Amino acid sequence: MSVDTSSINYPVKDKLKTKISVPENHFLIVLALSIPWSEYAELAIADLYRNRRRSGRKLNIRLHLGAFVLQSLFRWTDRELEENLNYYSPARIFCGVEGKAYDHSAYVKFRGRLTDETVKKFNFSLLKVATRKGFTGTEFLDFDSTVQEANIEYPSDMRMMQSLVRKSNKILSCLAEAGSYKASGLLKKVEWKKLSKKFKSYYFAKKSKNGFELKKKIFQYMERKTAQVLEHIKDMNRIIKNHELPWNIKRDLVHCSEVGPALLKQIRYFIKHKEVAPNKVLSLHAKEVKCISKGKVGTPYEFGRTTFVGRLPGNYTQVFTGKKVGLADGKSMEQELVEYFEIFDSPPKSISGDQGFWSRENLNACKSVGIEEIGICPRGHKNWLIADENIEKICNRRSLVEALIGQLKKRGMGKSKMKSDEMTKLEGQRSSLSLNLSRLARDLSDRPLKWAG
Repeated sequence: MSVDTSSINYPVKDKLKTKISVPENHFLIVLALSIPWSEYAELAIADLYRNRRRSGRKLNIRLHLGAFVLQSLFRWTDRELEENLNYYSPARIFCGVEGKAYDHSAYVKFRGRLTDETVKKFNFSLLKVATRKGFTGTEFLDFDSTVQEANIEYPSDMRMMQSLVRKSNKILSCLAEAGSYKASGLLKKVEWKKLSKKFKSYYFAKKSKNGFELKKKIFQYMERKTAQVLEHIKDMNRIIKNHELPWNIKRDLVHCSEVGPALLKQIRYFIKHKEVAPNKVLSLHAKEVKCISKGKVGTPYEFGRTTFVGRLPGNYTQVFTGKKVGLADGKSMEQELVEYFEIFDSPPKSISGDQGFWSRENLNACKSVGIEEIGICPRGHKNWLIADENIEKICNRRSLVEALIGQLKKRGMGKSKMKSDEMTKLEGQRSSLSLNLSRLARDLSDRPLKWAG
């Protein structure tokens, strides 16, 4: 093998201006011509100005929508998005960038003002495009459910009480530094170091009968002490409710004055009745969280919201989250079919689901819209509603939904990294948009795209 060293000292500064030609059949160019930008703009504008006036500098809606789509497609970080929109020519053409792109923080603000309903409608519009081009259709709908885990630690009453005590200390310390004599007095009334030692003694108690009894005593003691601390915060809240506070202190004040009392009431219910109270508080900051048991080995309980995934022809997906956080599989089909009719004008010819979806409500919902083949796996000794020769085909087809769920988990539907319930729901819908964009780019492209799946 010979070596060419003629360009080892390439004159970089003399070649800063370079002409780049992007081919017409580049997959981003073809995809940009297929996306319904006008529909996306109407949906986004309704969100952007929901609670705001149209004033100030004009927003380049195509640039922001294109950036949102590209970030969903490639899962770029915000800084990678800014870099690519400045120096990656196909991405610049895709977003209609003519000068310098915005700072990465501008895309974060835009994304934060969109709702999960808007992203879901983005997905619906994309599925309509794929249907018109013949890449998907109404031949079948394979259905399954999964859990989108919330961004919370494993719920523990003692851990949440400890967090409430720390937040209370933080609030009172902040107010005392600002010159509040009452806050200074309340700080001295509480033995903070003693409370901290009590929490530690609970966690490090021996795993024995005596250790269990000790934990019970500490648990009841800390419930009383936490209630006393929250009473001090309640007294301060009456004084400072009309004052401007830092955003983090204001957030902690909400946790201590609203969520904390409800949690302690449920803890007292547990101490008295030896059972968990209904509508249990599982987190101080996340409200839309339920304890869901899917019967998995190693993870008997998951904390989040139930998400339903529908597999369409061509491996396109329709993601559906019920109005209730922990909607049961046996009561989900009617709401799913309502959203299905928003995309397609006719029902699916065939539908499949596992035993969890076998219920009178789901079967009646399927029959009422005229689905020809209902391939839901029956429970107990009941018979299938399809011919015996089609059972194996239906089961094999339904098992492919698991692979799609794995893809969606990688694209944002796994354990959430978002801090609010709204953004967690948005990430769930965005994962479906990401997968469908990948499928459409693959189908429109002349060459295979490995990342498209």
